[in-house]
Amino acid sequence: MKKNSFLKGVITLIIGSIGARIIGFFIRIYFTRIIGEEGVSLYNIIMPTYVLVINLTTLGLPLAISIITSKGKYRGKNIILSTYPFILIINLIIMIFLVLSSSFIAETLLKTKNAKNLIISLSLTIPFISISSLLRGYFLGKQKMTPIASANILEQVIRLSLIIFILPLFIHQSIVMQVSIYILFSIISETSTILFFLLNSPKKIELKQEDFIPNLEITQKVAEYLVPTIGSRIVSNFIFFLEPIIIMHILLSKGLSSSYIRSLYGIYNMYSLSILMMPSFIINTLSTSLTPEISKNYNNKKHIKRRLNQSLQFTLFISIIFYTVIFLYPEFFLKLLYDTSKGASYIRVLTPLFILYNLSNPLMGCLNGMGKTNTVFKVSFVCILVKTIIMVILLFIMPGINGLVVSEIVYIILNFILLLFSFRLN
Repeated sequence: MKKNSFLKGVITLIIGSIGARIIGFFIRIYFTRIIGEEGVSLYNIIMPTYVLVINLTTLGLPLAISIITSKGKYRGKNIILSTYPFILIINLIIMIFLVLSSSFIAETLLKTKNAKNLIISLSLTIPFISISSLLRGYFLGKQKMTPIASANILEQVIRLSLIIFILPLFIHQSIVMQVSIYILFSIISETSTILFFLLNSPKKIELKQEDFIPNLEITQKVAEYLVPTIGSRIVSNFIFFLEPIIIMHILLSKGLSSSYIRSLYGIYNMYSLSILMMPSFIINTLSTSLTPEISKNYNNKKHIKRRLNQSLQFTLFISIIFYTVIFLYPEFFLKLLYDTSKGASYIRVLTPLFILYNLSNPLMGCLNGMGKTNTVFKVSFVCILVKTIIMVILLFIMPGINGLVVSEIVYIILNFILLLFSFRLN
């Protein structure tokens, strides 16, 4: 029964993720064709900042909340009400910091003056993303995958509707305005997700006055999982935030123009990596489901091994099929999705390595479920550090952004080897 329940939950979440991702492709295609290459370049320059902010905002909440909820020791309402006041304070600090430092980040770090308004726009989305992540972690811990899958699709449908019907109203406005509006759509889509989760929460919840007083024991338990997760996310996303800054400064010193650099980086991120990451949503869904399952059955070593082997076999099967097709026909998919052939060379170089990239996800999910979040943090820190050092050195030596591509290859291989080596069952 447990086996069927887990597999049913995984399948439900995968189907929901496939639906959400398909809609996401239409969103990306429609959005990129509306704003053009200039808008794509601007959006990609700000994306590392956006990803860093989102990860600082959520603080690994879905993972921590799902692990604690899956153990069944505390009630869901107590977990959420004991966690959010702490998260809200952090959200407000981040929002204020972003607004006050928006000019410095845009002009000094990103060398893109018109990115200031984009930074202010993304700061406004923070509390909505945070609440949504908190509720998503609760449902994940309860292994109620249907509400999560439905919420993912709902969020994308609303975002697509906004892009089709609202964004064209701003077509005669500046590129900055269009990208800002696109970012602010997150407020509406995340709010819809929050309302959907609340409607699917247990109907008979009685809230008493004492429930709103944070339980310090729960807060401490959440912090135990959050601290290493936060460390890992902050390190990786801070480096991702610095990545375009480093690339911009080094390549400017080599005599390349800022517009050409933004174009190269946009092609690599928006076109090449987006296609290479296409199957990752299925793998991430599997890994996300794996974490609370492993945590719940922590003492059953045979069960953990069986679940990990199943996850790795499924990941390998999906990856080989997908990347074989992508390797043979990169130009076709680029033309189909983005009406361009730029970025095909990056895809052919990185395709074999992304099989290892995908295999790393179940290993991380299992390690997190076993409570070895510190191990995941250490591996992430080492790999990010090595990647950054190699990238900086090679950007000075190699033409264009080839140094970034080589550093990505090193990162994927090293990350897989270290995770595999770190996986131990006592």
